[in-house]
Amino acid sequence: MARPKRGGKKKEKKNIPNGVVHINATFNNTIITLEGIRMYLFKTSGATIENVVKYEKHAFKYKPREWNEGELVLVSKNRKDLKNGEKQIQYIMKIKDVREANPGEIDKYWPGCEGKWKYIIECYGSKKLKNPFNLEDVIGNNFKSYSPIVTFKKVEHYDEEEILNWLRKHYEL
Repeated sequence: MARPKRGGKKKEKKNIPNGVVHINATFNNTIITLEGIRMYLFKTSGATIENVVKYEKHAFKYKPREWNEGELVLVSKNRKDLKNGEKQIQYIMKIKDVREANPGEIDKYWPGCEGKWKYIIECYGSKKLKNPFNLEDVIGNNFKSYSPIVTFKKVEHYDEEEILNWLRKHYEL
């Protein structure tokens, strides 16, 4: 005799090529959570972008929360500082650490800015893009939600996918 079909949902299958795995194990239960790659947009001026990339550091007034090592950063030059035909996002890098700046450290990397920023984001793997881009070229009208950003913002998950696909297509990842 055939077994009756059980009710219930099918488990959703996801293909997450990069990301973070969280494992919470107890005596009789193990919970595994997969988190896709998280991406951040760091804005910087034309005057500071060279040192942001050279030293693989960015500075902020407030301490960013919920950041993990290895998360991708899009380094964006402020629109007002772009030369004619230049694209905003010219570099990518990954987050290494978030910490309070040491005395004199801000001025060392960005002369004349001591006291303006309090926290340093250390990065690694800085890469100049062969195909720089503007957000609007990749995510369309969604780029408007990133326009008012002064220093940084987490990229929304639906925009992350579009940007990651674009980077893969153009051999940047």
